[in-house]
Amino acid sequence: MPIHALAGHLAATATPLAAVLALLYALAPRLRRGLRWPALAAAALAAGTCIWAGAAGSDLYRTYVDTVGADALRTTAYVHAKAADDLTIAAGALLIVLLAVVWRPLAPDRPRSVGQVIAIVLVTLAALATFWTTWTTVSLALESVWAHHTAWKA
Repeated sequence: MPIHALAGHLAATATPLAAVLALLYALAPRLRRGLRWPALAAAALAAGTCIWAGAAGSDLYRTYVDTVGADALRTTAYVHAKAADDLTIAAGALLIVLLAVVWRPLAPDRPRSVGQVIAIVLVTLAALATFWTTWTTVSLALESVWAHHTAWKA
């Protein structure tokens, strides 16, 4: 089994988990004290696994290009790779946004302010982007795997 399969599964699990924890942190003020570190750790794990999966996917892509040719992979694997780039950007953005807001505007027990509302909107947008790009990347990964599977060849 290619290492990209392991890395991709970890990324596909870590990114929605990070997005859920970030949303809970932003939208449930009474949970912030207990969620600060888990949300940051999950976001860092998500960004890291996306980078790892991307590197492993690039190696796998090059291996397949050498064996089956670029034309056979262009329509599915290449599109999946580009979606995975978007996922890595979204996961990185989620981590950066969380790092920017958890100690000031969204610190536990902080009174409501305009800055806090802006921070909540930014975390929510980053989390939604992470959900969307995870869904897109996983869908395209499945399409790519099954499009090249020998059992589906006519």
